[in-house]
Amino acid sequence: MEGLKIREKCGRPRLEADQPELLKVIVHIAMHGSAAHENRQSDIYRSIKTLDDLTAQLKLDGFSVSRSGLYPRLLPKRSSNLEGKRHVVTKPVKLIRAENDSHLKHIDGQFCVANIKRLVELSSFLGLHLSSVFF
Repeated sequence: MEGLKIREKCGRPRLEADQPELLKVIVHIAMHGSAAHENRQSDIYRSIKTLDDLTAQLKLDGFSVSRSGLYPRLLPKRSSNLEGKRHVVTKPVKLIRAENDSHLKHIDGQFCVANIKRLVELSSFLGLHLSSVFF
């Protein structure tokens, strides 16, 4: 018969106690395919993965961690609010934002803007109203 194991603190043990390599693997996954931080003076890895991708990769690597258990181990978006203060031992990893910044820098963007300006200019020469040209 096995006796009860007494721990120093009450409550559930932290994930780092059961899975000590978890934080190292999070940084390793984030470094693979990561981008530099905007400031380039900090040691923060800007991962190209989402939280779901990171959770799935950790499950493939044999770690048992939920999505909600993984998020507090990453850097918070804002540390001053209540949600940011919940974050436990964090690693310098930021996830990709929900927005996609690549729409702003599309290769055909300047071409389309130039064509629209020329159509507006042409319609003013011909005396057409702007709404009749585009609709």
